[in-house]
Amino acid sequence: MRTLRILLIVCLSLLATVVLAQDGALLVGDITGDSATYYGQTVTVEGNVDELVNIRSFLLGEGGLTNPQLLVLNNSGQEFNIGLTAGARVTVTGVVYPSYSEGGWDQIMSAVTSGQAGQPQQQPMDQPQQSGEVEQMVTEAVGGAQNMATEAVEGAEDMIGAGEPMATEPMSEAMPTEVPVTGTGAGGGVGLQEYPVVILSERFPEHTLLVVNSVEDIRFVQVE
Repeated sequence: MRTLRILLIVCLSLLATVVLAQDGALLVGDITGDSATYYGQTVTVEGNVDELVNIRSFLLGEGGLTNPQLLVLNNSGQEFNIGLTAGARVTVTGVVYPSYSEGGWDQIMSAVTSGQAGQPQQQPMDQPQQSGEVEQMVTEAVGGAQNMATEAVEGAEDMIGAGEPMATEPMSEAMPTEVPVTGTGAGGGVGLQEYPVVILSERFPEHTLLVVNSVEDIRFVQVE
């Protein structure tokens, strides 16, 4: 009878630690239990902030008897919300990478350089394989530009010869170009290139990594 009571207490304790995620969000254990399936994918994970490691990272866990954890890395130029403290429950949307010991950090640095650290991996677009095709494309483009320039000059000469003033267009402002996410961070501050790697190698070498490009991808969950 005593053994039965003990088993009942253990079962109730386990049930008490079970927390259901918000609709559409995964739990940390879903990722850590089969992390290879999620490598390179953008996911939304819900969990508790177990530890605020520094201004660029924190541990996301589930609590309970077994506590799977992800190390969330902040690749933005923004600081974490002041409310992001140990015990806060949040959802985090980011890209999953292998642990440091599995080469995940090298993959992140490669992605940071190309501006894709917090974005899902994409297949490269098809490119011409033969140099002859490239040369032909360049020749056609240059020839087309020259023809357009010649026609514009001839048209202007005809207008001047006819005594008509040439209409001039005001110079339009240059269109802004998109700035890729680089080592300076999505928000213009310091990105992951300045992250102290010793934290990964010594403290969290086996933790699966989750990279976010904006602190707006970290949302607080109201616990009722």
